[in-house]
Parts: sequence; structure tokens; C-alpha cells
Amino acid sequence: NKEVELTNNEKYFLELLFQNVGQIVDTETIKDYIWEDKVVCDNTLRTQVKKLRSKLEINFIKNVRGSGYKIEK
Repeated sequence: NKEVELTNNEKYFLELLFQNVGQIVDTETIKDYIWEDKVVCDNTLRTQVKKLRSKLEINFIKNVRGSGYKIEK
């Protein structure tokens, strides 16, 4: 029950995953949702996820290799 400060991008990322619990959200969809029309490489997204995971006590964000990310039910 600890409050965690999140950046807007981290909030958008979690919002998208929670809207699609149990489903894989592909990396292009995530990048479009967070950064809209900006061109962002996969490393930027991976760095974003790494920073977010470091803030969370429990890692509930699952990486689906070659597909995207998801939160399991």
C-alpha cells in the first residue's frame, strides 16, 4: 500500500495494459498510444518498462518475446 510517483508515459502504459488485461498488447500499439505521432524505437519502450518495473514492488508486467507486453488475470 505504498504510493508510487509515475510519469505520464508510465501512466499511459499501465492504463493501456489494464484496459487489455489477459491480452498481449503489441509494441507498435503501445508506442502509438504513449508517444502518438512520434517515431520511437523499441529500446525506448524497453527502457520505459525497465524504469517502471524498478518503481513497482511486484513485477506484474509480462514481456511476451517478439509480441509485446501484457498483464495476466
